[in-house]
Amino acid sequence: MASITKEVEKELLPFVRMYKDGSVERLVGSPYVPPSPQDPETGVSSKDITISQDPSISARLYLPRLNQTHHQKLSILVYFHGGGFCIESAFSFNHQLYLNSLVSQTQVVALSVEYRLAPEHLLPIAYEDCWAALQCVASHSLDNVVNTKSHG
Repeated sequence: MASITKEVEKELLPFVRMYKDGSVERLVGSPYVPPSPQDPETGVSSKDITISQDPSISARLYLPRLNQTHHQKLSILVYFHGGGFCIESAFSFNHQLYLNSLVSQTQVVALSVEYRLAPEHLLPIAYEDCWAALQCVASHSLDNVVNTKSHG
């Protein structure tokens, strides 16, 4: 049985390979992991949410473990993952580990944005997705208090 070899159009080694048929292969990056109702090491819970349906923008929301008597307002961290706007994901293993640790240690609410990646979506689309996420956070806060009920 013969295999069909795709013809490479461009390579941005060691990160991305683009094919003439329009498909893209990302050569580096950590694997996807699902959100966790409670991380066993940090107690942080995470949940995937939709920021926008058109364009499609999603994010992962991280909440620290709080005791029953916690009534203090929490700061909000909006996190845009690295990767040169062409690799990685808000839902990747490395970012999940990092944000679980950060949220646990700092007792903040974090929102990790899944913006659209280049080269399929050229800049400034990633910037626009990030701006939309920031506007969403601002629209769901009232007197600097996060309204988590609208996402849950």
